[in-house]
Amino acid sequence: MPFVAGWGSTNASPQKNKTGSTSLMEVQIPISNLTACKQTYASYNTIIDDRVICAGYPEGGKDSCQGDSGSPLMWLKRKKFYLIGIVSYGYKVCGNPGYPGVYTRVASYMDWILNTINN
Repeated sequence: MPFVAGWGSTNASPQKNKTGSTSLMEVQIPISNLTACKQTYASYNTIIDDRVICAGYPEGGKDSCQGDSGSPLMWLKRKKFYLIGIVSYGYKVCGNPGYPGVYTRVASYMDWILNTINN
C-alpha cells in the first residue's frame, strides 16, 4: 500500500483552517479502482484516465488535503521508496467517504521527465 506525505492541512474541512501542518505528515492509503474513480468524478468536469492514480479508503478518513499538492505518493519496496504519483486534487472535503484523492501517475510522464533531465 502506498504512502502519501506532505505539509498540508490536517483539517477535513480546510476552508475552516487554511493553515498547513507544522510537521511533515504521512499516511498509507490504498489505490482505488480507476473505473469507480472515473464514475465518482464524472460530474466534476475532470479527466480520470490512465495518467492518474486514485487512492484513498472507501470509508474516507485518511487522505491528502489542501496544501499537499505536489507532494509524493510513494511505494515502499525493499526499504526504498519509489515515487509513483504526485498529489493533484481531490474532493472539496478531504477524506470524504467515496471520494479518493487523485494523483498524477509519474510513469505516464517518464519520457518527458528523462528528456527534460537530460537536456
